[in-house]
Amino acid sequence: MSLTAMYLFAGYSKSSNEDINMNFSEAGEIESAARLFDIAKQFHKEYSFEGVELPGIFEYEVVEEFGEFIASSNLYSNDHPNSYYVKLMIVFTNSWLFRNNAMPPLDTKSI
Repeated sequence: MSLTAMYLFAGYSKSSNEDINMNFSEAGEIESAARLFDIAKQFHKEYSFEGVELPGIFEYEVVEEFGEFIASSNLYSNDHPNSYYVKLMIVFTNSWLFRNNAMPPLDTKSI
């Protein structure tokens, strides 16, 4: 989980600046890092890794890219709760897994 937070911040810090930090955390870079840590922690609680084996490249191909996406898009608002970013991160993750043929088989019996 700490590795996820680290890569999330690495991506975020590529495109962040004072204004982005103020909008994202209502403070500076340290507070933005703390908020990203909370988002990473919540992501690990909510995302079901069952049946999914994430390769080591996941952290820098998905997590770091998502951190940069937050800072470089109009999504860096303090108006959005952390759960908003967690849901987007889950979509990013599933999309990446699907593109790389790494999704677990669907349980079609339950559909």
